[in-house]
Amino acid sequence: MSEKTTIRGSGKDFVPCPAGLHRAVGVDVLDPWTEDVPAQFLKPGGPKTRTRTKLVWETDEKMADTGEPMLVSEFYTWSLHEKAKLRKHLEAWRGRKFTEDERQVFDVEKIIGVPCQLHITHRTTEGGTFANVEAVVPMSKGQEPLKPSGKYIRMQDRDPAPEATPDPGQFVATDDDIPF
Repeated sequence: MSEKTTIRGSGKDFVPCPAGLHRAVGVDVLDPWTEDVPAQFLKPGGPKTRTRTKLVWETDEKMADTGEPMLVSEFYTWSLHEKAKLRKHLEAWRGRKFTEDERQVFDVEKIIGVPCQLHITHRTTEGGTFANVEAVVPMSKGQEPLKPSGKYIRMQDRDPAPEATPDPGQFVATDDDIPF
């Protein structure tokens, strides 16, 4: 089993999914969001922002402490361009290329509940060891497909984080404090 890693700033330890080929099932697609392109990736004349999403899978590996399925996720640029990693992974998973019509209307939510195999590699940085999805492929013939455990709650279905409660000694402006 892989060594424990502490996520910087979170104080939480986790064990990344072991490297190798794993049975998995899609359990979440995060709504796309826009973020600034990091300076090291900026190209002259290129976009300064990008739209991203994240796919999440449950795997056949179990967490030692809880026995629940290990989760693996991967960030993608929100694009089905022929060179985009999201498109390459989806086409490999589907076992066929997108037609132009399919590419125009494909709903990524369709991956929820769909079994696959993930090829996981590890990347080690100063922040720890992380599992990366190198490839997503269909299940092999005769292989038992993995089904969602039902324990994972999609991000869109989770209760929003509670708003921070102001320090009682701290001044908080209200509409009554604004002079106009």
